[in-house]
Amino acid sequence: MDRRAFLRSCAAAALLPRLQSPPPAASRRKAVLISMLPQALPYAERFAIARDAGFDAIEMQTIAREDEAAEIRDAAAKIGLRIHSVMNADHWRFPLSSGDRDVVGRSVAGMETSLRNAALWGADAVLLVPAVVDQTTFLSGRTPA
Repeated sequence: MDRRAFLRSCAAAALLPRLQSPPPAASRRKAVLISMLPQALPYAERFAIARDAGFDAIEMQTIAREDEAAEIRDAAAKIGLRIHSVMNADHWRFPLSSGDRDVVGRSVAGMETSLRNAALWGADAVLLVPAVVDQTTFLSGRTPA
């Protein structure tokens, strides 16, 4: 390949993303975290607010009570809003990276609850942060405990 052919190829590669069409609207998803909605309202009303504001889905947090989890499933179905993910609640208080077996056990139990929630709600993902990293740990370069 000569220099001119190489430069033409580079120019074409640089322009390629601009020539491609954006993904169809149906493949794009806008979601809101449940804690960003008014906590004093019932789930169905919060979900309706999210839907009316243009959101397609909700990210829920871990819910330990089975009756509350069922209420959330029913409210989402009634409003027509999908629960796309679950944010694990216990990974901050009980990091998997802890040297204490009890702390790790509590983290695993919290993740199991999050996975049960996800299965009940039809969510695609569960967020898990395996270690707590604070500014001091990050700046020192130490491994999180």
